[in-house]
Amino acid sequence: MFFDGDGFPFIAEVGLPDKTGTAKGPDPTFDIAVDYLTTERPALLFLHVDLLDHAGHTEGWESPVYAAEFQHTDELLGKLMARLADAKMLDSTVVFISADHGGVGKRHGGNSMTEIEIPWLVSGPGIAKGREITVPVNTFDTAATIARIYGLKPSACWIGRPVVEAFEHQRAVSEIR
Repeated sequence: MFFDGDGFPFIAEVGLPDKTGTAKGPDPTFDIAVDYLTTERPALLFLHVDLLDHAGHTEGWESPVYAAEFQHTDELLGKLMARLADAKMLDSTVVFISADHGGVGKRHGGNSMTEIEIPWLVSGPGIAKGREITVPVNTFDTAATIARIYGLKPSACWIGRPVVEAFEHQRAVSEIR
């Protein structure tokens, strides 16, 4: 679990991740996470980069600074995919890209689509290429989708549901292998 920003690891119990890491700023944090991913090849890696959230809260979600950070984020994602290709990991790695919320002005928390609609992208083995997801996706659905990829049964108390439409054959990736 790698994160850019103070206090983010609150989403996992202390000692639960095998490895945690952070650095001063998004680029060094990104670099240590991708280095770990491509050398240690963990079964699951979580990386949080705060570029867009920080720009939205400080400068506004539709500001020029936000647009520049969006471009920066895109460059980091390109770097991730290139590193995965160099490490010959593209055929065995599922990549999720998501946000926890959108925003209006410099805030969020309301019920407008610009606050609740998020990017939700997934790519990798067993994932449909070029398919637009037409069903509503909630951020809670990410964990349920990951559980399906690993062939795990989510607890009955989970409110998220796997985004079955994302899969090539609408079955778990673990069922395809």
